[in-house]
Amino acid sequence: MILELLTSLPLILIGVSLAVSAAIVAMTQDWRLTLISLLVQYFFVTALLALQLPPEMTLIKLLVGVVVTLLLFWSGQHVDNALKRVEGGREWFQRNRAIFPLGLPFRLLTLVLIALVIFSLPESLLSSLVVPRVTVIVALWVIIFGIVTIMLTRDPLKTGVGLLVFQNGFELLYTPLEPGLAVAALLGIANIAVALTTSYLAVVKHMPMIEAWLAEQAWQDPSSPEALAEAVATLNDAPADYNATNGEVLA
Repeated sequence: MILELLTSLPLILIGVSLAVSAAIVAMTQDWRLTLISLLVQYFFVTALLALQLPPEMTLIKLLVGVVVTLLLFWSGQHVDNALKRVEGGREWFQRNRAIFPLGLPFRLLTLVLIALVIFSLPESLLSSLVVPRVTVIVALWVIIFGIVTIMLTRDPLKTGVGLLVFQNGFELLYTPLEPGLAVAALLGIANIAVALTTSYLAVVKHMPMIEAWLAEQAWQDPSSPEALAEAVATLNDAPADYNATNGEVLA
């Protein structure tokens, strides 16, 4: 049912959707939007492959995409829950240049340059492969944006998603040339292995950094007015018969 619906879509819509999803992954810093775009990309990669391959092979790709997205969502949600523990945690994380060193203007400029390069490729190169011309253009776009995503971030989650985007583009070119359940299974295992590694590295990298930042936010200078006010409030809440010398409550 899902495959029939996907294959009934116009080819131009499938190609544009793949290009847009790859661009969104590279441009955005929001992990939820990144994973939604990745899941959408898996659906449209399945649609494009279903036009050339047997249904059972393309169904493997779709199931792998759902599993991969769920694995990455777990790690992203785990990190996000830690950021919710303090006000402004998400904003601090997005502004952290150790994770996202390059701003949006630079990424948009990269998008424009990549578009110019791809659409200026010679016709002889695009028509030299066995796969259709539209598939070649879309696959090259997805591959390049996967590489760009890896290059523009130091975030393990984002890097892993970029690698998965690269794999999607590679499979668009390679799978029609080597159709077979064994190849589809191996590529699916590779996708899941990348997702598992990405989930682990994202939690290992971010959680100690977030814990250190939370500790820094919670630390209070003993000589600050806030610390003095807190100490006065504590003394005011103490029992009336309190011995300040030994800390005992008198009977």
